[in-house]
Amino acid sequence: MTNNKIYLVTGSTGFVGSKLVEFLIKKNCHVICIYNKKKNLQNSKKITWIKCNLEKNKINLNKFNFIDAVFIASGANSGANLSENDFLNRNEKTLINTVLSVSGKTKKIINVSSQVVYGKQNKIGIRESQKISLNYNPYSISKINEKS
Repeated sequence: MTNNKIYLVTGSTGFVGSKLVEFLIKKNCHVICIYNKKKNLQNSKKITWIKCNLEKNKINLNKFNFIDAVFIASGANSGANLSENDFLNRNEKTLINTVLSVSGKTKKIINVSSQVVYGKQNKIGIRESQKISLNYNPYSISKINEKS
């Protein structure tokens, strides 16, 4: 079965992004994988790899007229030792450059993040309807601002 869907994934070599790429490939989709730091790049006819530092640049998508959906899974993560302002600046620049890059090429943008946006929770299985804790760290604040 062939699927003609084309998806773009930023942060495609990170933990969440790489799992999403694997899932989309199993569904026979073509995936445009945006990465900044080279890791083990999977070789597949279903993947187009594009290197781009989204903090500084827009993605060159001249080869693509339409993208079915864009998954944003990139940016500085909670493992980075950054100040609150650095998290905000880096993740917001990444988001802005991604949105500017795909403007006019897609109707669906999905921002992917972790449960850290809900503050400190003492349980597994958090739902989006759940009340958030007011105990945030700089990473969670930067991801919440992306969704606003």
